[in-house]
Amino acid sequence: MSKFYVTLVALLLMVSLSAQQKIRVHNSGNVMYAKEITSVDSIKLDNTYAKFKLSAAPTVLNLQKAVIDSLTFTTSNVVLDKIYIIYNGADNATIINPYATQGVNITTNAGTVVVNATSGIANLEYNILGATDNGSLTLTSDTDVQLVLNNLTLTNPSGAAFDILGGHTAHIILTPGTTNTLKDGVSSARNGVITSDGAVTVGNTGSLVINGFVKHGINTSSTFSVDNANITIASAVTDGIHCEGFLMNSGTLNITSLGDGIDAGNALVAFHGGTITITSTSADVKAIKTGTNVINIDGGTFTLNVSGAQSKAVSAKGDINISGGSFTVNISGAAVLVAEASGFNPSYATAFKTDANINIANGTFNVTLAATANGAKGFSGATGINISGGNFTMTAAGGAATYTNATGAVDAYSVTCFSSDAAISVDGGTFNLNISGAGGKGISADTLVNIGNVSTGPNMTIANTASRFLVSGTNNSATANYVTPKCIKGTTGVNIVNGQLTLSVANQNSVCIDSDATIHVNGGTIGCTVGGNQSKALKSVGDMNLGGGTINITATGGVALETSGTGNIPSYCAGLKSDTNINLAGTNVTISGTGAAFKGVSANNINMIGGIVNVTSSGTGATFTNASNAVDSYSSAAFSADTGLNITGGTVTTSCSGNGGKGLKSDGTITIGSDTGNPTISITTTGNRFTVSGSDYNHPKTLVSVGALTINNGNITINSSDDGIHSDATVVVNGGNIVVNANSTTQGMGEGVEAPIIRFNGGVTNITSSNDGINATFGTVAGGTESNDNSHLYITGGIVIVAGKDAIDSNGNITITGGTTIVNGPTSSPEEGLDFNGTFLMNGGLLISAGSNSNMTKAMANTSTQVSMYIKSSGQLAATSLLHIRDNAGNEVITFKPKNAVYYFHFSRPELTQNTGYNIYFGGSYTGGSYVGGTTGWGLYTGGSYSLTGATLKKTFTSSASATVNTVTF
Repeated sequence: MSKFYVTLVALLLMVSLSAQQKIRVHNSGNVMYAKEITSVDSIKLDNTYAKFKLSAAPTVLNLQKAVIDSLTFTTSNVVLDKIYIIYNGADNATIINPYATQGVNITTNAGTVVVNATSGIANLEYNILGATDNGSLTLTSDTDVQLVLNNLTLTNPSGAAFDILGGHTAHIILTPGTTNTLKDGVSSARNGVITSDGAVTVGNTGSLVINGFVKHGINTSSTFSVDNANITIASAVTDGIHCEGFLMNSGTLNITSLGDGIDAGNALVAFHGGTITITSTSADVKAIKTGTNVINIDGGTFTLNVSGAQSKAVSAKGDINISGGSFTVNISGAAVLVAEASGFNPSYATAFKTDANINIANGTFNVTLAATANGAKGFSGATGINISGGNFTMTAAGGAATYTNATGAVDAYSVTCFSSDAAISVDGGTFNLNISGAGGKGISADTLVNIGNVSTGPNMTIANTASRFLVSGTNNSATANYVTPKCIKGTTGVNIVNGQLTLSVANQNSVCIDSDATIHVNGGTIGCTVGGNQSKALKSVGDMNLGGGTINITATGGVALETSGTGNIPSYCAGLKSDTNINLAGTNVTISGTGAAFKGVSANNINMIGGIVNVTSSGTGATFTNASNAVDSYSSAAFSADTGLNITGGTVTTSCSGNGGKGLKSDGTITIGSDTGNPTISITTTGNRFTVSGSDYNHPKTLVSVGALTINNGNITINSSDDGIHSDATVVVNGGNIVVNANSTTQGMGEGVEAPIIRFNGGVTNITSSNDGINATFGTVAGGTESNDNSHLYITGGIVIVAGKDAIDSNGNITITGGTTIVNGPTSSPEEGLDFNGTFLMNGGLLISAGSNSNMTKAMANTSTQVSMYIKSSGQLAATSLLHIRDNAGNEVITFKPKNAVYYFHFSRPELTQNTGYNIYFGGSYTGGSYVGGTTGWGLYTGGSYSLTGATLKKTFTSSASATVNTVTF
């Protein structure tokens, strides 16, 4: 006799003794069944059932012993308010229906149970238990119902396990601690294991396992909700959950499907919590999807594995709004070409895709775009992406490919972490993006990319190690079309206001920040590491406006030679590059480049009114065969402008050590300073010249222009291993404080200031050179270097201090009308203090020039309008000594200390007069006052007291009463 039977007999004896009235059957804390003892004819037990034979019933009530927790007896009234459906394998299901007379009709044929409820009673509770491999529940109700599953195992080979009709809400409640399994079969004609034409909710902490072998796992034409339930859709031939609206507050949802994981139709999808794992393997499916509506997520832990071609993890036509949650998304499907017009339109596998906006305020995102996911996108918003917070870790390894687009043209696609047909705005968040797929991009918008606002900004690290991808043309040709790797790309502009950006590119033709229009930087800190020949840190087709923030660039990329014509054209690696204008107004920029021909700042026009720019370049120059099949050369430059270089404010410091390197270079004009703009500029070049062809060299130069070079103001220091200031047209100095040191170890090199036309109108210019200090020349002309080439040096004002071999050398003319000019030439010929081939007019100002006793030295032209002296000494004036001239009345006219031991002097000043006696002394001493001249103490002494002690009177003479030029010899 079984234990259950012994217990039952004992209870019946107790009932007899205590006159109990009713027997109660308990299940899971509920009274499942109750009946008066007088109505129970017998209770028989077999291996499976407790068989209740009721005197008023024609059939036996079979209750599985396994579902009976206990039996009790009571004399109290018992109200049965729960319906029980117990599946009994191949036997008829057991039905306990307290509402049979109130409009709830339940029939059963083996495991097939049909419920028709017209009671009008809301939320009737149906407890469903047991197991069968050939059964179902079809429930039609005129009100909402509750289906309590308690270790139910139900398989319907020919249809849905649950088919719920009536258009009302079915609340599926999973009894805690239970596992409930529902399946359909391959012969099913229904659209899901659970089907409903009303809303479905699943709650409580039990587990529900669904296996769909025909179509969806769960299918409802209304909403589906999960609240603290554990649901596993182990298989679904199409969608895991197919509904019109989805809500999850808590619990666990694990879906493996061949179709969409969750398809919410055109209704809202909302996640507030829970753990969601979805695996989708078919092509063109979505893990989470809504049509025209939005997806809102503010909590939950998501693991989404999507491997099908062109498939999406999260997809909507409306907005995707995320303010919380943790996401792990793995995308591995390839792109698919969809026929359109004259070609195709590619459809990509994507982690988050919407036809509207993606709005992210918080959350943790780990997204992997696998190597097989060519062209894949991490986040794709058709009308915009807006991010104010969150933590993003992304790996983008998907490749690139070419295709024929809808217009019939060859086109290409590549992997992108963030992609939008409109604008992308990032005001916060932490980003760690790693891109390795060919031509891949970190952030790419077809319009604007906006980063940061006045109060917040993101912390963004983007490492792009991708290679460029050839779209059309011949590889390495100037006309070839590539998909190029980029960290940030804004087609119509990039605006950076705030944030910490750490960006790096590794391979040829890559760009850290790129725009087909403008780039604006007004704040934040940007760090760029640039590898790969012809790569750029910041590159814009339109203007680049830098008004604030900090930019630090380290570049190792060099030049790439691209085939063109019968030779090549060089394409350079650069720090800042614009096809139009770079406008610097307040940004702190530091650039270091080591590659060949590196350009620090390069544009058509460079305009600087403020900020700090430091450029260091060690890249060397070299020769190449240009497009015309001629030998040509390239070299590095700190600043390189095609049309104009204008610096009217701020601080510029450059250092170029590569052979042929340039400091500030313009193929057009250079303008420095203004009436109110007073920049500070320090330019150093230490490289060597190199041979281009024959006697043609590429020279290192510090400040060089093809067009006019004008200095209006500023504090300018130039240190060059070759030429200092050079223009192919004119050099005009209107103001400023300028120091030029042009000293070359190569014989005949080292020009201080060189141009065909040179004008000094103001300022203080101090020039020291190893060759000509000032060289006015058109270059080599017919007749040789001693013929007049009509070049011209004009000095109208300011202070000009020059020391060099030929301290001042004009291959044409010299005209001095004002200012102070202090010149110190060499000790020995043939170089001179002042050398000219044309006419030298001394018409105003102060001039003192000292040089060697060269036979080539000449006096000023007799047509000069100011009284002058041309002094020739047969003996040297030592560098430690003084030249002192006074009139016969003892008035000091000039006291001058040369830098070198010299013989010849050119002297003039407005105070000199005709028919006046003068005395010339060598030696003596000078106390007090100050001097204007070189930093080593040579130059013009004024304001002090001259002593004749130790002086030698070299000459006493009277100036001509008629001529302006007086030649004095001794």
